[in-house]
Amino acid sequence: MKKNIRKTKFLFLGLLLALASCSNSKTIKLDVSFAVSNANQYIIDNKDSVPSDYRNTYHLNAPIGWINDPNGFSEYNGKYNLFYQYNPYQGVWGPMHWGHQSTKDFIKWDLEDVALAPDMDYDSVGCFSGTAIEEDGKIYLAYTAASEKQNQALAYSYGGITFKKLDKLLIDGNDLPEGYSNSDFRDPKIFKRDNKFYIICGNKAPGSKHIIMFEAENIEGPYKYSGDIYSRNDLTGIFECPDLINIENKDILIASPQGIKDDYFYNYQNGDSCVYLVGNLSTKTNKFYKESNLDLEEFDKGFSFYAPQTLKTKDERFILIAWMRSWSEPNTTEHLGWCGAMTLPRELTLKDNHLYQAPVREINNYLKDKKTYNDVTIENDLINLDDFKGTTSKISFEIDVNDMKSGKAGIELYKNSTSKTKIYYDKEKESVVIDRMNSGSLYDGMRYAKINPINGKIKLEIFLDVNSLEVFINDGYYTMTANIYAAKDADNVSLFVENSKAKFINLEKYNILVK
Repeated sequence: MKKNIRKTKFLFLGLLLALASCSNSKTIKLDVSFAVSNANQYIIDNKDSVPSDYRNTYHLNAPIGWINDPNGFSEYNGKYNLFYQYNPYQGVWGPMHWGHQSTKDFIKWDLEDVALAPDMDYDSVGCFSGTAIEEDGKIYLAYTAASEKQNQALAYSYGGITFKKLDKLLIDGNDLPEGYSNSDFRDPKIFKRDNKFYIICGNKAPGSKHIIMFEAENIEGPYKYSGDIYSRNDLTGIFECPDLINIENKDILIASPQGIKDDYFYNYQNGDSCVYLVGNLSTKTNKFYKESNLDLEEFDKGFSFYAPQTLKTKDERFILIAWMRSWSEPNTTEHLGWCGAMTLPRELTLKDNHLYQAPVREINNYLKDKKTYNDVTIENDLINLDDFKGTTSKISFEIDVNDMKSGKAGIELYKNSTSKTKIYYDKEKESVVIDRMNSGSLYDGMRYAKINPINGKIKLEIFLDVNSLEVFINDGYYTMTANIYAAKDADNVSLFVENSKAKFINLEKYNILVK
C-alpha cells in the first residue's frame, strides 16, 4: 500500500493518462474488462521502449511502470502467483492496479494480464494492497478499495487470470467502530481458521495504531468487527501490510510500521520498517499474545526492503518476498519509465523464536562458473579478486575475526575508479555494515546489523543483480538489502582490512545466469 495519499499529483496525473485513451473518459467508473484490457494494451504497446539500464536479471521487475508492495502471494492452478501494486502508465506511484506474474520456481517469472484496475465507484482512487486465498476452486483477491475513504473489497477468478469484482464491499470504511479511521484502513490479510474467514487490517485511532480483525462465516461475508488484536502508540503512521503465518505451531504476526522510532541500537534505521512478532492469535478473545520476553523483531537491516508477504507452499515451505525498495529512497529510474523490483524470495525457518531467512533453494539451479580463492589473510591492506568481477553473481565467504582487536574487514563491490559499495564487519560496533556513501547515484549513508560471531567467524552470503545486493548473515540470522545504481563499468571486487588483521576463508563466487 502507498504510505499515504499525500502524493496525489502523481495519482491524478497517472489516472488522467489512463483515461485519456478511453472512449468514455467522462466517468471514472469503467467496465472491468475494458479497464484491465486498456492497461494490458498500454503495456504491450510501450514496454519495448523501456531501456535495460539497471534492470535486474533474476529478480522480478515489471516490464514498464512503477511497482511497490507484493500482493496476493499464492500457489494456485499449478504455479506460484505474485500480484503487486502497479502503475503501468508511469515510473512513479499513481493509479494503483494489481500487476501479476507467475512462476514455477520463484526465479523465472512469466508476465500475466493485469488483475485489477481502479474501475468501480468504491475503488476509484486505486486498488491498494491485499492478499489472496483459494476457496472452492477459485482464487480470491482481498484488497483495499480506495475512494473518498478506504474500504475492503473482494475479486475472484476461476483460472487465476481474469478477475471479477463483487458488487458489494467486504467491509465499508463507514461501518468501522467509533474511534477508528476510515482514511487509514488498509491492506487486508484474509485467512481461514476453524472453518471461519478472518481479515486483519492496519488502522489508527487517536494516539495509537492498530491491527484490527473481522470475521465471517462465508468468504464473501458479511464480515463483522471482532477485535483489536495488536496496537502501539509509538508510530507516526500505521501498521501497513499485516500478514500472519503459523510456523512450528506458533503464530507470527508480520507488519510494516510507519515512522517507528530509531532505538539507537541499529533498529528501525529506515523509519518505515518491517517487523514480526512471535506468539498466538486467539480467535476467542480476538487478541494476539506475544511470547514472553519478546518484542518486535526486524526482518531486514538494509536500505531497500518493505511490505513483506508470505506464502506456504504445498511442500510445506514458508516463502517470503518483499518490495526491494523503501519510501525514503529516491526514484532513480523514473526517467527510464520504470521503478521498483522484488527481493529474491526467501525461505523462513523459526529457531529459538527467531526467523531465519535463506535464499530460496531454486536459485542454486542457476549458479554457474564456480570460482574459488584459497584462504586469504590481510593486515591493513586491500587485494583485488579478479575472478570475482561481475554484477550478476553470488559471493560467499567467512571472516575469521579471532585476531581482530579493532578495525574493519570486508568486501568492496560495484567498484570502479570513482565508486564502490562496502560490506564489512566493524569490530568496535560488533556489526555488519553496508556503506552506500560512495555507491554511484545513491549517496545516503550506512546501515548496521549488530550480530555476534559464531565460533569466531562472520559468514556472509551476498547476491548481486545489476542494481542490487542482498546479504545473508550467519545463515540468514539477519539480512541486509540495498539498491545500488552504480556505473556500468563498476564491476570490480576487492577484499580489505582497515586498522586490523583478519583472515577470509571459504571464498566462492558463482555467476547467476537466467535465460
